[in-house]
Amino acid sequence: NLTVDGLVSVAGDFVIKKSGRTVKLSNATSIETDVLSFGGSGVEAFIGVNGPANSPGATGFGISNLEFGLALFSEKAGTRRFTSLRASAASAAFVGAGDLTMDVTGILVDLNRASDGGAVIDFASNPFTVELGAGRSLALSFDGAKGNQFAVSADVNLHVAGFVHLNGRLAIARSEQALALSSGGSTTINTLTIAGEGLNAFAGAVDGTTGLALTGVDFALALMKPLNAAGERSWLALRADAEAVSVVGVTGFTLDVADAFVEVNQGFGDGNNSVIDFASTPLDVAVGGWRVRFSIAGSEGNVVRASAAVRLAVADYFYVAGRVSIESF
Repeated sequence: NLTVDGLVSVAGDFVIKKSGRTVKLSNATSIETDVLSFGGSGVEAFIGVNGPANSPGATGFGISNLEFGLALFSEKAGTRRFTSLRASAASAAFVGAGDLTMDVTGILVDLNRASDGGAVIDFASNPFTVELGAGRSLALSFDGAKGNQFAVSADVNLHVAGFVHLNGRLAIARSEQALALSSGGSTTINTLTIAGEGLNAFAGAVDGTTGLALTGVDFALALMKPLNAAGERSWLALRADAEAVSVVGVTGFTLDVADAFVEVNQGFGDGNNSVIDFASTPLDVAVGGWRVRFSIAGSEGNVVRASAAVRLAVADYFYVAGRVSIESF
């Protein structure tokens, strides 16, 4: 049990261990390292005031049943440092935050980085085991081919002042890969992806009778820039699907959108006449049980396309229904 100035409280099983290891890097070289590993299991943590989280008057952020393995590698014959982390938690939540309620469950975090932004440790063929305490252990098995990477995903249930409600699984990831350009050749790209699965959202009256409702939204957004390259070139790709979007509770007005689909592939920056050619180098994004593959051909150029089944009615005076598609090149 650890408490720091009444603001941070942590309880659980922990293991700290020092060792040495020969590691293989993503550039196929091997180096000798000193390793300092930290592991924890069954950890309960709280950051805030009047903690822990189950105390009367507690206000802050609580984490339940956290399990983590962290390994810090130091090159013996050089100055490079490598950090690898895998963590999971059953739940996390804001406590005592008034009109803001956020419950997060099924939390997963992965991190594999090099201090100089270069080659990382490739654990794919030789995982590193971190002892967690209480007889438990965790294997770090990151694929070095993905370069410096970070990923976090969780199921989120958010309520703001009774006006905005959102629930579903969200994931954010950063990685590096070589992607082909429509202008020819390929370049190593720093990619940030944001994705959601099975999202449901409502914005409107506190009682839920009037507002805008979205159901069954899946999306993947990729924001891409060249790795270690001068200039302002960047690229964006988006794929989104929604089961339904509707305005509810407005007398005399009906707007229902079903089976909606949006796809975008764009390039930005002065002098950037290219988009990513996903037909040659597809990009996969996954969150929960949903996976999308970006596969738009670079030969199509800048693309924005959307399609949906729409039904619109205004009182007894106007009615239209059918499938609408919009496309821009």
